[in-house]
Amino acid sequence: MQPCITAMQAVRHADQLVGFIAADFHLKDLPVMSSPALRRAQQLSNGPAGHGRPGRIISSVDDNIDYLTYVLITLMQEHGVFQAQIHFTSARCVLWSIDNPFHYQLHTVEELMMPELFIQYPKQTYIRQANTDQENIPLVMAQIKALREGNDTNYLRSASLNIINNLVSLTFVSDGTQYIAAGEFLNRELPYWLGKPVHANIEPTASLHKN
Repeated sequence: MQPCITAMQAVRHADQLVGFIAADFHLKDLPVMSSPALRRAQQLSNGPAGHGRPGRIISSVDDNIDYLTYVLITLMQEHGVFQAQIHFTSARCVLWSIDNPFHYQLHTVEELMMPELFIQYPKQTYIRQANTDQENIPLVMAQIKALREGNDTNYLRSASLNIINNLVSLTFVSDGTQYIAAGEFLNRELPYWLGKPVHANIEPTASLHKN
């Protein structure tokens, strides 16, 4: 049994989101630790500015979003992390663990992509106090990714999921922080968040599995 990660790409037609293309990759086939892209991403996260189109600056979180969301999903489903917060611009993630709930852990992108990270968070069963369905965690992360990539004007600066409170928080560059229940977050179409007309009931899908 080999762990896989599913990379997803939004498909748009006439400025409307119509669905997603998904591709599965074995983690053992991804040279994430030694790739030039990772080294470049770490340089960007430590520098004063990133790169990208006007407005939204592409950080190392954006460059490695598929692997990072896999790590966060795994930590929440199997390693006792009950809240994960992504700071896109500063390229950092904050984690809260059920084993040490009064002290959060701040991680760089490089730290999150190191296999040794999972030693810091021992494997355990899904948190019994959680009010978020375990299978909804990948869906929330996929929706967060889609929101981050969907708008270069009012773009997503940070986002978090707390599976005990069952709350998603979203901070857009032009708005304050919003809090919404995870189920309601998944039921709202992306155009609602991106300020575009809603013409269809579109829900993102994602999967994390083992082959």
